[in-house]
Amino acid sequence: NVSRAFGVSKRTVYYMLRRLQDEQGIRRKFRIGRRSKLEPFKQQILALREASPDLSMQEICDALNLPVSASALIRKIHDWSRDARD
Repeated sequence: NVSRAFGVSKRTVYYMLRRLQDEQGIRRKFRIGRRSKLEPFKQQILALREASPDLSMQEICDALNLPVSASALIRKIHDWSRDARD
């Protein structure tokens, strides 16, 4: 992971790549990491957790029919909260 290797936030890496694109006239889309299967469900997951904080991760997966396991959901929610702090 580039952001961890250089000790900067993902936003900083993204900003630097965008500047490089503009300076060199490159029109290529950069993606940082692979896109999570949960991204399309992010708002629904966060809203459900806010409305019912006592639900287990498995119950959230079942309620929203998510394409991942409960442990993957736990890791992704942790990533989202960490990214929100950056």
